[in-house]
Amino acid sequence: MGKNRVEKTTIPVAARVFAQTDYADSYRVLLPAGGPDDVLALTRIFMKVRLGWVVALLNLRNRVVPLLGIEAKKPPRKQRAELSFEPGTKVGIFQVFEHTNDKILMGEDDRHLNYRVLVTIDEVNGARWGIFSTVVHYNNWRGRLYFTPVKPFHRLVVPSMLRNMEIN
Repeated sequence: MGKNRVEKTTIPVAARVFAQTDYADSYRVLLPAGGPDDVLALTRIFMKVRLGWVVALLNLRNRVVPLLGIEAKKPPRKQRAELSFEPGTKVGIFQVFEHTNDKILMGEDDRHLNYRVLVTIDEVNGARWGIFSTVVHYNNWRGRLYFTPVKPFHRLVVPSMLRNMEIN
């Protein structure tokens, strides 16, 4: 497994962006002294994590979802060196909705579901934590059908990616 300390945490208020949320989770990773001190640097580090089993799951997903009438979303093979995270731009499979000094809000609105990923940094008792929260809203039965098998994998993927971030 990875080297970073990761914990499940409460959903920040800033992640509550939908009138109805059908799924939500939030994980935090302990940021070491000398680690990233802003959400842009932290998000860039997160986006660089590549785990073979996660890539395999995404490839499987992209073969199965067209059977449900859902478009397969493939991230670009190579990311630009310096991702901008400006609102309205695409970063991998994510559209950037908001970028301030305190948070980056990304996600996608699709026919079957809408989701957001919020990245923030919080200080608790002198420790700095990077917080990664996901919220999902189903737009129809396809969204529910799609996310039912995805949910348990999502609960494994995000903490694994956080544990394997190069944040030292």
